Amino acid sequence: MLWSRLTLILAIELTAEILLGRLAIPALRKIKTGKFDIYIGDRFRKDGSEPKLGGAVMAAALITGLIPACTAASFGAQKPAYEGAVAAIYALAVFSFGAAEDILKDLRHRNVGIKPAVRNFCVYMLSLGALAALKLICGHGEEILLPFRLGYIDLGIWYYPIGAAVMTLTVGAVKVHDCFAGDTESSADGCCCVTFVIFAAACCICAGIVKNAQVQAISCCCCCMALGILFWGLAPAKLYVGESGAMLMGALTAVLPALMDLQFILPLAGIAFLTDGVCSAVQYIVYRKTKKLVFRGNSLHDHLLKSKINEYKVIMLSAAVSAVGAAVAAAFAVYAEKIMIN
Repeated sequence: MLWSRLTLILAIELTAEILLGRLAIPALRKIKTGKFDIYIGDRFRKDGSEPKLGGAVMAAALITGLIPACTAASFGAQKPAYEGAVAAIYALAVFSFGAAEDILKDLRHRNVGIKPAVRNFCVYMLSLGALAALKLICGHGEEILLPFRLGYIDLGIWYYPIGAAVMTLTVGAVKVHDCFAGDTESSADGCCCVTFVIFAAACCICAGIVKNAQVQAISCCCCCMALGILFWGLAPAKLYVGESGAMLMGALTAVLPALMDLQFILPLAGIAFLTDGVCSAVQYIVYRKTKKLVFRGNSLHDHLLKSKINEYKVIMLSAAVSAVGAAVAAAFAVYAEKIMIN
């Protein structure tokens, strides 16, 4: 019954996102270039006028699907589930910082946006608030299930600062995977969205295994959101997801495993994000100490492109790595379900 409702909801969300993208592109291009043209132009060639702020289209589509999907998932439940509300508020709050960056840099043509330290501190505080809300409103605990039959580890009060730090780093890793510092030339268009589609699908499967209908519905909406923007964002892009879309996907990547209390799904299903983030950190640390570059670009993503590897091959490589991680994450969910039953 849930899937029959979700299918219609997801179809509406997907259609709405494609239509919103069609309306948003001319409007955003007008702000960016000063010229209004209702026509999209050559779909298979860039002309330099492609706007960012595609995250706004993604956020609107997500809310369109999330509200009815969470309502459908909660239908008949003994108590209301608020995970969807916590996830949406957190993701939209983080998204707002990315949207501000896109507006300042792309639409208003400023060289400097929000200071990274300020942005990261705000994301950290929002992550801390999200974890606290999951505890106080949704009844989640501070225990983390470990793999290899190691059982649970109870971090107590330390769960919140450590968890918030991990979530903040996750947002940054997804942002790097999409584009380094908002530079669309350092990314394969659509790669981050494809990776996120696989991650969200993995979370949906894992939520189904542990019988969490609420998170399953949320994950489906997230997956559909990323699929919809690919219609306009896959190379050659006519609408970039920008930092707004990257931070929106980063926030959802960070919060979905926490909603299931299966935090180890993050490094498993999100292995592509993690790899890009680690490579960027290594590049930064080595360059600061030796003034030498480990990679040709600012991230592994950028390195592969500058090594003359085709954009679609980069996307396929990221998708393959993510698919393997998703399979391992599903196995971990099966393990978690057995632990919960016992």
